Amino acid sequence: MKSKKRLMVAGAILAVILIASFGCGKKENPYEPNSEYTSGTTGALLLPPGSIGISPTLGALMDDLNTAVGNTQGEIIINFPVDMNPATVNLRNIVLSGGTISDTSLVYYPEIKRAVISGTFADGYWYTMTFKPGLVSKMGKPIDGNGNGQFDGTPYDDKIHYFFTTGAPASQEPDITHPKVTGWYPVQAGSYTTGAFGITIAFDAGDFDTTSVRTNTSLRDSAGNEIPLRTLAIFASSMIFTGVGAGDTLRYDTKYILTFKVNNMTDSGPANNKITWGNYGYIANIPDIVIPFRTRPADASVDYIPLKYAGYSGGAGSELVVVFNDSLDYSTINANNIKLYRRSGTNILGAINGRIYYLPEDVSNNRLRITTENCTAGQAMLWISRYIKDNAGWYLDGNNNNIGGEAGDYQQGIASDDIKINF
Repeated sequence: MKSKKRLMVAGAILAVILIASFGCGKKENPYEPNSEYTSGTTGALLLPPGSIGISPTLGALMDDLNTAVGNTQGEIIINFPVDMNPATVNLRNIVLSGGTISDTSLVYYPEIKRAVISGTFADGYWYTMTFKPGLVSKMGKPIDGNGNGQFDGTPYDDKIHYFFTTGAPASQEPDITHPKVTGWYPVQAGSYTTGAFGITIAFDAGDFDTTSVRTNTSLRDSAGNEIPLRTLAIFASSMIFTGVGAGDTLRYDTKYILTFKVNNMTDSGPANNKITWGNYGYIANIPDIVIPFRTRPADASVDYIPLKYAGYSGGAGSELVVVFNDSLDYSTINANNIKLYRRSGTNILGAINGRIYYLPEDVSNNRLRITTENCTAGQAMLWISRYIKDNAGWYLDGNNNNIGGEAGDYQQGIASDDIKINF
C-alpha cells in the first residue's frame, strides 16, 4: 500500500498560477516544432532476402543431372520477385564457394525473372552461394540480406544460401545464423530486494559463446562503481549471473545500470557469428543494451513506486484537471515540463498559450490544472514531461514499467515516460 505523502501549505488561501508561454522549452521534446528528431526506413528501397526462391533449397542435396559422368552435373535455379538489372546478374554478384567448381555459366531470363547457374560440382562438399549488394533490381534495389530495412553494404547485407553434393561432406554444415537476444532481467525498478540476485540474458537458440557473453555483461551502481559478476547458471538458451562474494547482495534503494555489450558477443560456432538484438540485424556496430533499475528501500512500507498518470477531466475551451497516483513535487510543475500543442491528427502544428496552476485542494488530491481557452476540441494535445516528480523524488513513469524518467528506446520496445493526451 503506497504511503500517504502530505505537502504542508501555509496561508488561508493558496492559488499558485504559473503563466506559461508554451512556445519555449527543452529541445529534446520530440513534439517541439522544427525538432531534429526523425525516424524512418529505407526498407521500401530494398529486396527482402526471403523473397528470392532458390533450388536446391537451403541445406538440400543438389540433383545430379548426368550420373553417367563423374561429380555432380548440377543447376541452381534462382527466381527473383521483381525484374532484375541484367547487367548485375552475374557470377561476380552471385558468388559460389566450397568444393571444386568447373564449367560454370549463368544465364538470366528477364521475361520470367529467373537466373540459372550450371556447372560441375565436386561430390561430397558443402557449397555456399552469396548474393552481394551489387546485385540490384531494374529499379536499383539491392538485397536487404540482414532484413533490418536498411542498406548496410557487404558483408552485412549479403544473402547466403548453401547446399551439398552427393556423398557425406567432410566439412561441417555452414553456420550462417546469428543468435538473437530475446530478453533480459531485470527489466524494471523494484526487481530486487537485498537478497541474492540473478541477472539473466536470453537468446532465441542455445548457440551462444558463454565466454563472450559473460565478459561483455557488466553491472554498475549510480556512482559508476562496477559490481563484480560471476556465472551462476547456463541453460539451453540463457545465462544467469550473480555477484562475487559480498557482491551477492545489492544495496537497498540504489539505482543500478546493467549493460550487455552485444556487439562483442558471438555464437559458439567456428564462424563466430555476431549476436544481434532488436531490429538491428547483423550490422557493423550493434548498440549496447542498457537497463537502468532501482532496488526498493530497506523499509518495504516506504514509497518506492514512481509517479504515475491516473487520468484527466475537462476539455477544450475551459481547463484540464490532470490527476496522478501520488502527491506532486510542484517545483517540477512548470512551463518546461508541461506544454499544450495544436495538432491535426498526429501532426504537431505549433504551441498553444495557456497557464498552469493548482488550488489548495489539488495538493492533497495529486492534481494540477491547465487552462485550455485557446484550444479547439479534437485539435489539441497536452504533453507532460517525464521529468516531473513526486515528493519522494520519483520521476513520471508514463510507460508503466516502474522505472520512471526514461527517454524511451524503440529497439528495446521501451516507450518514453512522457505523457501525451489528445483532447
